Amino acid sequence: MAEKDAGFTLVEAIAALAVAGLAAAGLMAALGSARARTVEAETRAEAVVLAKAVLDDALLAERLVELPRRGETGEPPIRWTIAVGERGAAWPDMISIDVSVRWTAAGKEHAFALSGYRPTLGP
Repeated sequence: MAEKDAGFTLVEAIAALAVAGLAAAGLMAALGSARARTVEAETRAEAVVLAKAVLDDALLAERLVELPRRGETGEPPIRWTIAVGERGAAWPDMISIDVSVRWTAAGKEHAFALSGYRPTLGP
């Protein structure tokens, strides 16, 4: 009788494999979601760095007319634009510079914007 009780039955082995398979599937789904969020965070960080660099270039440029007003970089593509505001009545010697970046991640549109002011140094 002792030999008959030793080991697992086929039904027990199949049930154990099914439970292990479900656990593995749940783990893979969690890892896939974590990877997607990591890529989204990395792209957002790239967009912020790009916006800062473009704004810095515009704030330090001697002639704004020579700067490109739009561009695209990276994968997924991050598109950026520069808008130069007119002189305001409150600060007649200052102009505003707005930088916008846009990208698509996980089927959603994302956007980020930065603004700065600089003295009017010329055109």
